[in-house]
Amino acid sequence: MKLLETHNIVKSFAQNGSESTVISNVSMAVEKGAVAALLGPSGCGKTTLLRIIAGLDQPDAGQIIFNGKNVTNVPSHKRGFGMMFQDYALFPHKNVGSNVAFGLEMKNSQIKPQAINTRVNEVLETVGLAGFAERRVDELSGGERQRVALARCLAPEPELLMLDEPLGALDRELRDRLMPEIRALLKNSGTTGIFVTHDQTEAFSVADTISVMSKGRLLKIASPEVLYNDPEQEETARFLGFRNIFPFELEKKFVSIPGIGRLLINQEPPPVSGHQHMKVLIRPESAGLCTGSHVQGDNMVSGKIFERTFRGGFFSFGLETDAKAKLYFTTHAGNRPPGIGEAATCNIDPEGIRILSG
Repeated sequence: MKLLETHNIVKSFAQNGSESTVISNVSMAVEKGAVAALLGPSGCGKTTLLRIIAGLDQPDAGQIIFNGKNVTNVPSHKRGFGMMFQDYALFPHKNVGSNVAFGLEMKNSQIKPQAINTRVNEVLETVGLAGFAERRVDELSGGERQRVALARCLAPEPELLMLDEPLGALDRELRDRLMPEIRALLKNSGTTGIFVTHDQTEAFSVADTISVMSKGRLLKIASPEVLYNDPEQEETARFLGFRNIFPFELEKKFVSIPGIGRLLINQEPPPVSGHQHMKVLIRPESAGLCTGSHVQGDNMVSGKIFERTFRGGFFSFGLETDAKAKLYFTTHAGNRPPGIGEAATCNIDPEGIRILSG
């Protein structure tokens, strides 16, 4: 069931004496109980879209549909949505319990103190902060503050919770620990969530679906697995960090890549007349290292190692062919690549080769 829909949202702002379009005809849907990520670089329009959904900004055109009703012109405070900002916006003069209670009091001024205390304790236990109600906010760690902010948003039981870069101020170790926790909290509470981030690791870890944005446009909406395996567009692939993107010539079930050679693909190829402006992607994990150099066979690419980095559980390495084409691959730590300057051959898995649209 679709809980939230945006239809052809457009938003422009005045900039340097002219109108600058920030959101361009964005349409998307979020299923009830799902966690949807808006992923894109800074300035792509994702926070503006979130503010429009929240009712903090008005679109120039388009509609916001929530639970089947048009809420485009409904004031923010009447939509009943929860919103969590990057800076958490906790009240330093209130203790943890009072901060969490604030959301409940804003939603229902008639709620009794006993009911507030009960709900505050319930939600603090849910976020792993049982017994923290009397603690001062300035005594908390960054991760604890993040959980208090999340508890405050969850306490009124919003049907939709929006999180704008909620982990952006935390160090990597803490972010890695909290990503699955946020997903678990949203899923266990049944809360539908929209998670805004510029970090693809966060989006992949938290979301059921990811909407990739660029320059105010939606490029692709898909599950994390589908998005990674088949980004479809060159712009999406480059934003996801893929580097092995090349022009090619199509030869039936093969792509011929300058400087690399002829590679078999498993993807259904486009019409011969329609691929001239397309590129081909070779995913970094698709290469199997072979012993020796210049091993013959289908999908074998030989060259010399020009860079190699150990990254804990895996190696990343660069392979330069004799024709000076450069490819970037990863391999698990047990399959150590040769040293820099040494010869190597990689067997490219056809499943790891995808044709991209322009």
